[in-house]
Amino acid sequence: YEVPDNKIFAEPAPHRLTSNIEGTGWALFARYIRGIKPAITVNLADRSVQTVSPAQISARIRQTLPYDINAFNPTDALNIRLDNKASKRVPLVLIKDINFAPQVQAAAVPLLNPDSIIIYGPAFIVDSLKEWPTQAVKLDNLKENVDIKVSMQPHTNTEVSFEPAVSQLIMPVEKFTEKTLSLPVEIINAPDSLLLTIYPSKIKATCRVGLSDYDKVNPAQFKAVVDFNQVDLENSNYAPVMLSTQSDLLSYLRLSPESVEFIISR
Repeated sequence: YEVPDNKIFAEPAPHRLTSNIEGTGWALFARYIRGIKPAITVNLADRSVQTVSPAQISARIRQTLPYDINAFNPTDALNIRLDNKASKRVPLVLIKDINFAPQVQAAAVPLLNPDSIIIYGPAFIVDSLKEWPTQAVKLDNLKENVDIKVSMQPHTNTEVSFEPAVSQLIMPVEKFTEKTLSLPVEIINAPDSLLLTIYPSKIKATCRVGLSDYDKVNPAQFKAVVDFNQVDLENSNYAPVMLSTQSDLLSYLRLSPESVEFIISR
């Protein structure tokens, strides 16, 4: 196929057709023994849709054969659709199924390098793409740092290609432990007309933290509150405890108790 420079196949073009060839046994055998495979060129004008009829294909085949060999019309036409060439850079989406070994967790979010790719293909496909997924990465019982190559999921249209075709997935892992902190509970949004006392006045926060960050987690990074805008003062004397701020080094957090009792003095 001769395709104009600014065009690309909108879908894979036909790459095979069948035609009956007739001639003497010797003529056909001689062509076969000599391994002659003449090329048939289809020049595609700068049009989005082009059909090459069986009669046109047969005429092209005859032009490549000697006078004593004849070609009959192929049964199918070549139906070809072109589109403008297009390219776009889009972010990659990591598809993953990662299971860690006991007492092991990710030390940082997974990183793809590069984290975006250029997609090439027909404009009607490329223009609609906002992102592109990787092949699924499945890791079980993970204990060590990850540094592997990840391929792109192929597009259903084989005319679509990617640059680069692979990305590097990097993810450090480490062992973790639990740490328990004692946090004072602060009352917020209490009515000015009421004097409120809560019990207990401190709670325990048990968190999961990587060994490398253990000493970085401290009570000053947390703020435990009881918000009396969220409490039914007439029908309950318990209020839930919430964290308005917390460390971003944690992968798990549990409060004990999760609610406190309050007493109203008027």
